[in-house]
Amino acid sequence: MPFTTLQVFSSYSLLKSTIRLNEYVATGKLLGYKQLALTDDGVLHGAVEFYERCIQNGIQPILGCTFEVAWKSDTSRKEMLVVYAKGAKGYESLLKLSTLYQQGLTWTKEMTEWIVTHSEDVKIVLPPMDSEWVAAHSKGRLEAVLGAMKEEFLGVEIAVGITREMVERGEFDTMREGIEAAGVIPVAFSVSRYLNTTDYFPWKVLQAIRLGETLSFTQEDATGSESLPEATSMTKVFQSAEGGVLLSNLEQFTKDLVVEIPLRDTMLPKFPVPGGKTSAQFLYELCEAAMLEMGVTTPVYVNRLKEELAVIHEMGFDDYFLIVWDIMRHAREEGIQTGAGRGSAAGSLVAYLLHITGVDPIRYNLLFERFLNRERYTMPDIDLDFPDDKREDILAYIVSKYGNQNVAQIVTFGTLGAKQVIRDVCKVFGENIITVQKFSNNIAQGKVTLEQTYKENKTFREHVESSDRNRKLYQVARSLEGLPRHSSVHAAGVVLSQDALTKTVPLMKRDKGYSASLQEADWMLTQYAMQAVEKVGLLKMDLLGLSNLTLLHKAIQQTQKITKKAIDITKVPLDDPRTFELFQKAQTNGIFQFESDGIRRVLKDMQPTAFEDLVAVLALYRPGPMEQIPHFINRKKGTEIVQYPHTSLQKILEPTYGILVYQEQVMQAASEMAGFYSRRSRYFTSCDWEEE
Repeated sequence: MPFTTLQVFSSYSLLKSTIRLNEYVATGKLLGYKQLALTDDGVLHGAVEFYERCIQNGIQPILGCTFEVAWKSDTSRKEMLVVYAKGAKGYESLLKLSTLYQQGLTWTKEMTEWIVTHSEDVKIVLPPMDSEWVAAHSKGRLEAVLGAMKEEFLGVEIAVGITREMVERGEFDTMREGIEAAGVIPVAFSVSRYLNTTDYFPWKVLQAIRLGETLSFTQEDATGSESLPEATSMTKVFQSAEGGVLLSNLEQFTKDLVVEIPLRDTMLPKFPVPGGKTSAQFLYELCEAAMLEMGVTTPVYVNRLKEELAVIHEMGFDDYFLIVWDIMRHAREEGIQTGAGRGSAAGSLVAYLLHITGVDPIRYNLLFERFLNRERYTMPDIDLDFPDDKREDILAYIVSKYGNQNVAQIVTFGTLGAKQVIRDVCKVFGENIITVQKFSNNIAQGKVTLEQTYKENKTFREHVESSDRNRKLYQVARSLEGLPRHSSVHAAGVVLSQDALTKTVPLMKRDKGYSASLQEADWMLTQYAMQAVEKVGLLKMDLLGLSNLTLLHKAIQQTQKITKKAIDITKVPLDDPRTFELFQKAQTNGIFQFESDGIRRVLKDMQPTAFEDLVAVLALYRPGPMEQIPHFINRKKGTEIVQYPHTSLQKILEPTYGILVYQEQVMQAASEMAGFYSRRSRYFTSCDWEEE
């Protein structure tokens, strides 16, 4: 009869737990657990990661969610109620319940009704901490309170948690009769908010950060009772109590708390095609009409279109292209400036014909196989760029077309980074601003850790070692570094589903005041972050708001107002000498991807004279073979001899002075030298310098 800790809060119960999921599962396995539970505070942020880690380690994952509910006898007081999932339907119930709870961060009548309706799919545990049923025991009302709970959740299996301390104090012995008379099951119970007893003080500091309180180091040696206990020792404790009934009840209670989160390929929503046509037919008609309109009807374009459409259809992406086409069509009709397209999508003729991108892949010798490949099933990755002041309008259109139950933005988490965590910890201990600045001012910007800073920055290290107090501040900060601090909205990610999202992912409300374009009811976020959203099969799209496009749109409007002439930005010549003078002088403020100090130095050194030079700069600098930049510049200027790795590659590498710059060149080289056909040669680029 193995023991299981039934209530475990992870770091996704923001600022309420120091338990990281990777450490939790690894520690649980070492401590002898066959089952591990996750019951975060009203949310399911970590469910997918927890589930995968448990399965990988041969542990049965138990998924639950902790909700705060009001006492019946005193609504100003709150207690906890933990709902657990039984099977696939139970998991869906958790998704729904967590979504409902997040609408107002309170228990609702609708949640009670849902549980009663789905009574076979969930179980409930009433923890003893701050609970009405424990308080009722001293007043002789235990059976009445638990009986009322059974009546409220009619048909649901309900248990009460009995802790080791309650057994040792003899409380359970006096409660047992009333609990069983009410038809409720007593089970062995413990709660964990940190992994080890030594984690108690860092956890206390975390609570002080959350509540804005102060602490002193006089409490640093204290230990708490909410660590993850050893399974074997807890089994022995409960086996010897009341004939082991609490342990056997626990085993019976948890044996059917088996869930399987469906991790699957992307489930594409259907685009509403007019006139009873199939998606493939409609997509072909749109492309054919665009070819005639754009005057690109030569055999090379016709054959390329047939090949691309065949691949798109075989891979099941007809609807995806129609959805993206429709979004871009709406943007153009509303006069919203759009980007010309980025990344591998520029290699698609279909994307070009649908005005998803503005780059002719045949003219610029871009390969479709880099974008989509029969032998490498991945979702198309099309980044859609809009002015940052119009992105919300695009979201509002998507919501209006597909419904607010089927569209959501994606959550992301701000963490206690190196600078943030040292400031927060110093504040908790009342440090003065000088001490705080000596720490934080010596931490570099970006993704650096405290440990890295300590090793590499002598001034920081000396400050840490200058006093015992500073060492303690540093150690506490290190123990909390990287924990999630708050949730926010992903800058680009949007998910779209054929069915209601709550069948696949839990949702939460977005902060008010973000924009006026969406109605309050539409402000939804997935509780799952980007990777988990993709793993459960939702279509993820990147809609990025760029200030550069806002600036461009305003510049076009202002120019048209002054000159009284219409401007088509797609017709701007690509060989204007005055424009190249700006690039040669690196006067590129406001030009997307050309603004950093590093790329400006490259521009000054290269002195670009053709559009292709600018393309090469971006490919070499971001994220390319940067060590080749000096050779490229010298060969362009004629101060270094152009050499080719092999004579057969001269035609492929001649435009880039014998240097492999583009992924297309890698694929062409593999085809030319090794006989790989283009689909197979795509594997070389996925192992090379591509950002995955």
